[in-house]
Amino acid sequence: MSGAEFRPQFHPTGLDHALRLTLQDVRMGRWRSMLDLLSVTTTWGLWSARSQVLAVDGTSNDAPGAGAHPQRGALIVLQLGQMRAEHPHG
Repeated sequence: MSGAEFRPQFHPTGLDHALRLTLQDVRMGRWRSMLDLLSVTTTWGLWSARSQVLAVDGTSNDAPGAGAHPQRGALIVLQLGQMRAEHPHG
């Protein structure tokens, strides 16, 4: 290399294909897919990881749909978290 340090780029979804598709939808303002993905996520660890990626990356300012509803994604994640806490096995 010509003096430049190699820095690999990683996608925030890693190998989670369902999360990758949902994140693309959320970036375009399709919030329903976030609700659908998180409602079928069965383990707490995976739900936590997915919700963090969606809350941070899916509601960034450069997302086309973010300007219209900047807090919508975070609100959905909070509501789903509350539902999960109230009904942990349901």
